[in-house]
Formats: sequence, structure tokens, C-alpha cells
Amino acid sequence: APTDDPGPPKTPLGTGKIALKAYADSAPVYLPALQNLPGRIEFTIGWLPRNTQSAVVVELGDGDGVLVLGSDRARAFTPIDLRAAFLIAQPVTRALKAAEEAARAGA
Repeated sequence: APTDDPGPPKTPLGTGKIALKAYADSAPVYLPALQNLPGRIEFTIGWLPRNTQSAVVVELGDGDGVLVLGSDRARAFTPIDLRAAFLIAQPVTRALKAAEEAARAGA
């Protein structure tokens, strides 16, 4: 029987062109209509649900990774949402760094 599962991602999250733009700009990258963007494959194959229509990509730390928020509606995010995504990324970054340090200390 056919499946909707596209299999494992082809590009490691945080290494494609859109993520690199988020690192370079140090600001959220808004993808308002994924179906119109050739770079959408960076996040839509294996990382986001198939019905994701728009996304926001935010840098975590200094190039440590990205936070990707998606919506099932095109043009779903407002300027306030973009600012909120940026603010959410800061404590997420701190929590990930603390977890990494704790893991190293326990190893």
C-alpha cells in the first residue's frame, strides 16, 4: 500500500540554503508560501508534515542549528509571530546548551 511517509530527510536540518540564510542574517527567515519556493524541499521532505504551507526558520545560537515553525496555512505568520519565534529561540538555545553541558559532565 502507498504511504505518505517520504522517508528520511535528504538534507541534514540546518545545513541547506535557507538555514544558511538564517545564520547569515541572524533574523527569522519567513517562507510564506512553501509550494512556490524551490528551496522548500530543505524542510518539507522528512522534516515537516506534507500539508505544511508556510514556515519560519530561526537560528539557534551561533549557527548551532535552526528552529523551524510551520503552519498548514499559507501566509500564516505575522510580524509579531516572527518576533515571537526569534524570542522563543533564545531560551531554546540556552536549554540545548545546558543539556549538552550536562551530558558532557555526566559522561
